Amino acid sequence: MSHVVRAFALFVAAAIVLPAQSLTTVYEFNGLNGRLPTYGALVEARNGDLYGTTFYGGTVDNGTIYEFTPGGALPTTLHSFCTQAGCPDGANPSGGMIQATNGLLYGTTSGGGTSGNGTVFSIDPSATLTTVHTFQGADGTYPVGKLLQGKSGILYGTTSGGGAYGHGTIFSLTPGGTLTTIYSFCSQSGCPDGDTPWAGLVQAASGELYGTTVYGGVETATCVAGCGTVFRITPGGPLTTLHNFCSRSGCADGALPYAGLLLAYDGNFYGTTQYGGANCQGFSGCGTIFRITPGGTLTTAFSFDDTDGRGPLAGLIQATNGKFYGTTDHGGTKVDGTLFEFIPGGPLTNLYNFDDGADGANPFAALVQVTNGDLYGTTPYGGAGGGYGTIFRISGVPQ
Repeated sequence: MSHVVRAFALFVAAAIVLPAQSLTTVYEFNGLNGRLPTYGALVEARNGDLYGTTFYGGTVDNGTIYEFTPGGALPTTLHSFCTQAGCPDGANPSGGMIQATNGLLYGTTSGGGTSGNGTVFSIDPSATLTTVHTFQGADGTYPVGKLLQGKSGILYGTTSGGGAYGHGTIFSLTPGGTLTTIYSFCSQSGCPDGDTPWAGLVQAASGELYGTTVYGGVETATCVAGCGTVFRITPGGPLTTLHNFCSRSGCADGALPYAGLLLAYDGNFYGTTQYGGANCQGFSGCGTIFRITPGGTLTTAFSFDDTDGRGPLAGLIQATNGKFYGTTDHGGTKVDGTLFEFIPGGPLTNLYNFDDGADGANPFAALVQVTNGDLYGTTPYGGAGGGYGTIFRISGVPQ
């Protein structure tokens, strides 16, 4: 692994801490059926079931794909990775999955494949897994982010390493497996165009793709390798850096955006940074929520202060009620992370504090809202099954 882990007013909001909300632990992983649920969010397929991946666990401890019915049956392991010599099916899936228009679920593994550099796979409802592409290095290594199916039906994704300069790529992939490298990062000294795209992409109505890099951008005394960027790229054209993080005094605009962007109802993009922010000055600050316009104007919407959470690694979702929901990896009143609700132009509300007990710890994957309105998510640690992670549900989200 190359690196660890309608219109709204401009504002900087305050946090509200409410009594802990009702959270239900749906499942606790035990290792054999998976451990350390991955960075990617669960996906609700058209059959109503939820699908996810674990980074470790399974038959040979190289990760799993699982399926479960909300409010129903416990998870079923559909596939254990790397059960054959050389891991031709891949190993250690990181980015979650998507369901494409052809009905198949597509995802990535960060390792394995015939070259050991990771794969893109598909899996059908009968649990038949197909390796769609194996990365060779020049076309990327260590794909971590979730894939995106664009308006044309083509899949788009990122790799956090490899490519022409060794610092990651953006690629397109036909459902049948033809991969094209669209862009290789760090084409100039100092990586002013960004370095290490960790998350997946989002496509605007214009067809342009938007994303983030964890490192790179303008180098400063605080960020000698750059503190990350927001970029825009056309599917076949040039890349434009829209924002360089930690370019404001004290890194008030945030630093190290591990998560991807959310295209919100207001037409702007929202995201999180793990560090920086106004309340915890400097590179090692507590993290932010930011808004950026399609043209690149960035506003810090919220700065975490540890009591309301710290170090958000996951991106945001916008629920059907228009509010944003997300998690922090650490902080909160019980120090092991939080689940929050955020109203652009209003406050951040701490809905739940994780405490490393049966409810799990350190959530770093995005949430998903299922058809009945409930929110589901995962924690990579904690739980009564040996501390291997949990699946949880938050019910009663206003519609």
